[in-house]
Amino acid sequence: MTDARHSGTKRAGLRFDLISQWSIAHDCDKLFTQILGVLLRLGVPVFASGFIAGTTLAAPVSLSQAEFNTQATGLVTVTETFSGFALLTPFGPTLTIANGVYSAQSTVVSDLAEFCGQPCAGSGEIRDLRSFTALPIGSVLWGAQVDMVFNFAIDDRIHISVVGNSGALDFDVIGPQNQFFGFYDAAGLISVSFQNTTFPLTANVLNYSFDDVTTAAPQPMRVPEPSTLALLGIAVLAAGFRKSGRGRAQSELIAKLS
Repeated sequence: MTDARHSGTKRAGLRFDLISQWSIAHDCDKLFTQILGVLLRLGVPVFASGFIAGTTLAAPVSLSQAEFNTQATGLVTVTETFSGFALLTPFGPTLTIANGVYSAQSTVVSDLAEFCGQPCAGSGEIRDLRSFTALPIGSVLWGAQVDMVFNFAIDDRIHISVVGNSGALDFDVIGPQNQFFGFYDAAGLISVSFQNTTFPLTANVLNYSFDDVTTAAPQPMRVPEPSTLALLGIAVLAAGFRKSGRGRAQSELIAKLS
């Protein structure tokens, strides 16, 4: 009889412990959910687990103009049209533009019809390396219209190199006929370079220029206020306590049942 009462008391205590553990876990879940709701209303990006949202890294990729425009939706874009530069004036090896620095052996802006018919950036040397660097901080997109002189440079081999925070992309294009080139790197772009590597030079190896150079970056993230950071800290702690509390409850249950 005594053993039966003792066994009943033990089971009752076990039920009480389980109910207490469930209540604590339930309260943590509720607090966690409430805090996440407040953070989301304040505009702080979070995952369901409570950690600050991040971006999956991927090597730079090439985009069509339609894909570029889609990716740029909602981002801060800057476009250099070269309309504010003196025409046919040698600027030396570098030219500071609205969204970075354009470098070539002899940078020049022209609006001659054989180049692009409107202000565009080129170089006096056909074979030199032409680079776009010092892009705006956070730029994930770079795009430009590349115009070939007279639009019949069918023998030209243009080597393109794109460097991003997640890797590099290198490829060749044969005879680009006035086309758009766009690139995307979720981790941020560092530089984009072009070089005519055609050898030997022939009458069909011609010069080329750039127009409407565009970069795009996400909206600057608003720095959370101290109270928001405190809520985020509590949410992370609640998530950890919830996880450890459930694990502890399961361990104690196993120990008591064994």
